[in-house]
Amino acid sequence: MRNLWLPLFAAGLRLAALPGWPGPGWLAALSLVPRLAWWERAGRGRRRFLGDWLGGLVFWLGTFSFLAHTFWALPFGPAPVLALAWGAEGALFARLRRRLPRTLAAAGAILLVEWMRARWPMGGVPWASWGIGLAGTPGGPALAAVVGEAGLAILVLLAGAFLAALAARGRRRPVELILFPALLLLLGGTAARTRRPEPVGGLDTLCIQPGIEVGEKTVQGGRARILDRHLELGNQAVAEGERLPTLLVWAETMFLYPVVPEAGEGILRLPRRGGPPAGYDLWLIRQWQREGARKAARILAPGGWFLTGAHAYGILPAEAPPDALSPRSSEAVVFAPDGALVARARKTELVPFGERLPFSARFPGGRWLADRIYDGFGLHPTFVPGSTSTPLELIRPDGSPFRLGTAICWENVFPAVFRHQADEGAAAFLVLSNEAWFGPGAEMDQMVAASRLRAAETGRAVLRATNTGPTVLVGPGGGPVTGIPRGRPGWFRTDLPLVPAETRTPFLRGGWLFEPVAVLLVLAAALLPARRRPRPEGAGSA
Repeated sequence: MRNLWLPLFAAGLRLAALPGWPGPGWLAALSLVPRLAWWERAGRGRRRFLGDWLGGLVFWLGTFSFLAHTFWALPFGPAPVLALAWGAEGALFARLRRRLPRTLAAAGAILLVEWMRARWPMGGVPWASWGIGLAGTPGGPALAAVVGEAGLAILVLLAGAFLAALAARGRRRPVELILFPALLLLLGGTAARTRRPEPVGGLDTLCIQPGIEVGEKTVQGGRARILDRHLELGNQAVAEGERLPTLLVWAETMFLYPVVPEAGEGILRLPRRGGPPAGYDLWLIRQWQREGARKAARILAPGGWFLTGAHAYGILPAEAPPDALSPRSSEAVVFAPDGALVARARKTELVPFGERLPFSARFPGGRWLADRIYDGFGLHPTFVPGSTSTPLELIRPDGSPFRLGTAICWENVFPAVFRHQADEGAAAFLVLSNEAWFGPGAEMDQMVAASRLRAAETGRAVLRATNTGPTVLVGPGGGPVTGIPRGRPGWFRTDLPLVPAETRTPFLRGGWLFEPVAVLLVLAAALLPARRRPRPEGAGSA
């Protein structure tokens, strides 16, 4: 197929611009040029759609290549579906071209489809955005403090439209050459006048990075060994320090005891591989929970907290059907030194087909599919999401409260999760993540890049506590980044910066509306009827 190399070349440029890949983040802008050339040369219909789909397939296979560490064929699950978005972009370009200049029609088509991709059912897939590659570039975090990651993506698309207009040989409209430089100048000036938030205090924090692989959690005696490894590393850290930490942090699902409410009676029933659900004694589970938390908290300063990720379960009524399972959620939980559960925050954005299925698995074969996923990966994809993202409220020994924002793994790439908690007074953020599933590769570079953008957008520090690393602290405003690398068991001791609860970046004050306003403008252009070209003088009806 002639010119098929154009969408494939565009896919390569997009991949190269992602964190963890070899190119700079602004390289994504250049990928718009071959996409536009393909749309203009391939004509309409199935031929153009197929070329777009193949380009999207290459891009998403590369983007999700880290999934192959778990099972070689996993990238072939999401990639063919997400590649359809590339075909939708081509179709939308053909419609926008009737009302907009060709280069802006291309940028607008991609913007609108990307907006839909990040918000479709099952929570959306806001991964590998056009703007994420700018997280580590000079000026990228400063611009993100004004318009966020989505705004960076719009700037990259407009930069691509600008380059395509420069490369065009035909007539160009002034707006194609003026829009990007003018917008960059305006936003850059705003970013230059924006001061990085200044912390007003700190929280002495110890993060444990145990280096535990996935299989270690399910082997016989694994729970006790994992607990002992955390305790050993924690004791070593305290032995080398001058004082006990105020906050002890373990990563996602590293507290392997089921977390249940401390009050209430009923049934606790959990899934079991290869057999019917298993029932557990609530009194015994509560004893395990409190004792495990008490062991971990032995190294805390008086009045401190032990914060970790865990699977939490609801209690079923005694009359529940025999095959009913206790509701399960992924949570950030906080324990006092005596093992009492003092705060908890539920994960709101669940991993599609990992933690949730469409319609909560209420479709023919849904329960069977959930059981097969559980048998293969140890996760039953029927987690219950939280309704809103709410920060944890903790009370200092002097009685003064403060709030910590949290995010668990996948939530790291959802700006709204952080924005809502910042609006509610979070002074800093903790991201609890278990990345042992995916091995080394670009996935963690992109996770850290997303954390940098969340820190820039909210003006808060973001501390990433991970199982296999990297465990890092991102300063308020998106940098600097300090911590310990991936693959090395150990600990990270830091004074977590706390900013005033009322801190507001331009992004929080309304910059987050930049994307929806741009989307509405593109949508209006797509829905309005095409402009009628004036008929030549003297032309009559046939």
